[in-house]
Amino acid sequence: MADAARLIACTDKGLYEYDLGNGNQTLLESAYFAPHEINENDCLCGQRDFRFNGPVKVEYGPDEQSYAYLTGTEEADWGDITGIVLCSGEGETLYQKESNNVYDFKWVKSENTIYLAVFYTEYTGLDEKGIVTSSWLMDRVDACTGKVVTFEVPKEIFSGGMMCCIVGFLDADTLFYETDQDMFEVYRLSSGERQTIEAVGDVDWEIMVLDMYDYGAIPVRYP
Repeated sequence: MADAARLIACTDKGLYEYDLGNGNQTLLESAYFAPHEINENDCLCGQRDFRFNGPVKVEYGPDEQSYAYLTGTEEADWGDITGIVLCSGEGETLYQKESNNVYDFKWVKSENTIYLAVFYTEYTGLDEKGIVTSSWLMDRVDACTGKVVTFEVPKEIFSGGMMCCIVGFLDADTLFYETDQDMFEVYRLSSGERQTIEAVGDVDWEIMVLDMYDYGAIPVRYP
């Protein structure tokens, strides 16, 4: 919800924006939905009785105008994430990535600039044992211009799984994330430097809430 008057939501029919004042609704992106009759050939446990392809998670940006959404199949809990789209308040597509390896996105507000942070992986090949290796990446997208800068980020951020990267931002260059239970680090995007959070003596504490999407949120104090 951007404010008390507008609501954006993913439905079976697509991505809609609702004007709560006058009851109007606008279809921003359509979705495919069709019933599926389960038979003996559907051997997968938990097979759904419908087919779906479309937006599965959406949020307004901090400017309350732009918005970003993940696309996926079968609500993305049985199916897959298939990509992400960033749109301006006028509906112009500023950034789009079609990939089954997109995990999540976060908004970042830094001074006068708003960014969309997109977390995803890319396969880099096989190691000496023949095991697939991946890079853990983040696109930082200027929500006004669509300009993209890509960074490598710590693997621990992806511990929440699809649609749930557990990370916060101290600023546009500094990530805050959990490395282990109740253990936190900061990571500098520009330098790749990790720094353990330690409190020494009397400090002024700040509170950050790490969003876990459907799993709730974690309030964290940091110096």
